[in-house]
Amino acid sequence: MRLLAISDIHGNMKAVRRLRGRAHDAFDAVVVAGDIGGDAAAEIMDILASFACPVLYVYGNWDRRLPYDLDLGPTCHHLHLRPVECCGWHFAGISGLPTSWGLNPIAAALRQNVNRKYPSASPKNAEAMNAIRKADREALLLNRSALAAALKESNAAPGRTVLVAHDRLFGIDRDFPGLSLHLFGHRHGFRMTSHNGTTFVNVSALDDPINGDSYTIIEIDGGRITANPFRV
Repeated sequence: MRLLAISDIHGNMKAVRRLRGRAHDAFDAVVVAGDIGGDAAAEIMDILASFACPVLYVYGNWDRRLPYDLDLGPTCHHLHLRPVECCGWHFAGISGLPTSWGLNPIAAALRQNVNRKYPSASPKNAEAMNAIRKADREALLLNRSALAAALKESNAAPGRTVLVAHDRLFGIDRDFPGLSLHLFGHRHGFRMTSHNGTTFVNVSALDDPINGDSYTIIEIDGGRITANPFRV
């Protein structure tokens, strides 16, 4: 299986067009690990869909205004708590992150409870701010639990599962034992590591004026995973 993995686009249409002009190879899926770019999301997805393969994505902090039921095209699949099968593998993920959950339904419900308790919350109200921070951390735990339940219900084999999030999830063994691959972005800069049998890949940032706009090609052949970054 051959994946084109990108993250942190930040609405940079020039970088997306350069990517499309350079990456001529055939891919089994395009994976977007968040920060698509808000209002530019539909146009970006149109370009990525021209690779003629599924586009599998989650939202990041730049996508905080995008609805979770937004239709970005028939081949584009929002992975939030929803396993999608591709080439005999399952892809699933979490949209949002504690610093900016956006319209994440679980986080929104927790924030609503805080707002009811502190209707006039402000940065000067330390108790209210602590409650908000606690709710944002709790949202991550509940999203992780919901994703684990969705994967279990789908009968996805952990050794053939790819978990996608905007930021790296830690303590993978707790909720996703035996997971094969975890893709993420947010931290700008390619890095590939492994821990307890799981491969972790920071897939670089497509909009990174400091380190250079980059994408990653990932190949999975049996139990072997390779990942290589490229400049656009």
